[in-house]
Amino acid sequence: MKAVSSRMKESYFELVRQFPLVPIRNERQYDSAVAFLNKLAIRDEKSLDSGERAFLDALTQFVEDHERDRHQFGMADLRPLDALKFLLEHP
Repeated sequence: MKAVSSRMKESYFELVRQFPLVPIRNERQYDSAVAFLNKLAIRDEKSLDSGERAFLDALTQFVEDHERDRHQFGMADLRPLDALKFLLEHP
């Protein structure tokens, strides 16, 4: 098993201090997670160190899990205009 570098641990845990990695349980947590994720995701991926990438991957997974579990609905249930609006808002 590869040893974790101190730089990776430092950057990872700094992000965890700013935004703890826990499963998302409600919409307030979801909105906060997405906002934090967006701040990190706008940086050039090549500028992220391994700790930052690990944090980004974990937070992305929590957000995706929440979206899959809580935000699923049938597009067939929407009127065409509502479906189009949804698709434009959620690329």
